[in-house]
Amino acid sequence: MLDRYLASAAYKGQVRRTKASSARDDNLFHSVKGLHKTHGSLTAEARGRLAGFSTARTRVGIFTAATVLLLMIGYGFGSRKRTAARQLIDRKSKKTGR
Repeated sequence: MLDRYLASAAYKGQVRRTKASSARDDNLFHSVKGLHKTHGSLTAEARGRLAGFSTARTRVGIFTAATVLLLMIGYGFGSRKRTAARQLIDRKSKKTGR
């Protein structure tokens, strides 16, 4: 259901009510001859921001979240090893009676 909504929103966001000029080359049936632009009719509306954040701030946020996640995973593995080591020590001490 979400896929259909996103596809519909993306399609509606790219469709224009005004038609492109008939003299404009396109690459629908054949490649465009000569140099072609990498920008089109949507370039003026394009933004360099994601959900109100600049791209630099977004990168820092993703990096920070990944670092915190990796630290949490590392801490989890470390605590498992410590717990296993404590259990081993407890078993040895019970056998020796200490």
